[in-house]
This record gives sequence, C-alpha cells and structure tokens, in this order.
Amino acid sequence: MSEEGGRTSRVPGSGQIVGLQIATSLAAFGAVVAVLFPGRIGVWAGAVSVTFVILTPMVRVLWLVCGWWRERDVLFAAVGTALLGIIGLGALLAVWING
Repeated sequence: MSEEGGRTSRVPGSGQIVGLQIATSLAAFGAVVAVLFPGRIGVWAGAVSVTFVILTPMVRVLWLVCGWWRERDVLFAAVGTALLGIIGLGALLAVWING
C-alpha cells in the first residue's frame, strides 16, 4: 500500500444520476405494466424492464471506463474493460447455445 492511503478515482459521477433515475423509473414502470396487462403488451413491457435492469449497470461501467481512460488510470480501465468483455462473451455464448 502506498503512503497516500490507497487509490481513489476522480471520475465525476454526478452526470450519471439523472440517467440512473430515468433507467430505474422505466424499469419499474415496465414491470408494473407487465404485471397489470397480460398478453403482448405485458410481455413487451416486461422485456423492456429486464433490458433496462441488465443494461443500466453495464452502461455505468462503460461510463467509468471512459473516465478512467481519460485519467490515464490503466489499471481500473483494464479491469472495467475485462468485466464488460466477460459479460459480452457470456451474451454471445448464450445466443450461440440458444441458436
């Protein structure tokens, strides 16, 4: 450990707040619509809700990776990129298996 007491990121997160609030609201709204309206509308709304729940954290990690690259913090950027790569490979594997 360094004498500085560890490393902290200086990537601003305040720009994410509104986006995260909107994504959370859309996911919640989609879930409510899916429960209240069976059939095509419910299935569509449920799919939208699940999509927001899955994509929101990934977009946030991508935001952080971009900020870390701008800061030239290669370690954090590499770990974030590796995480997104593993998620992407998992998605490709799921598509390939399910044909």
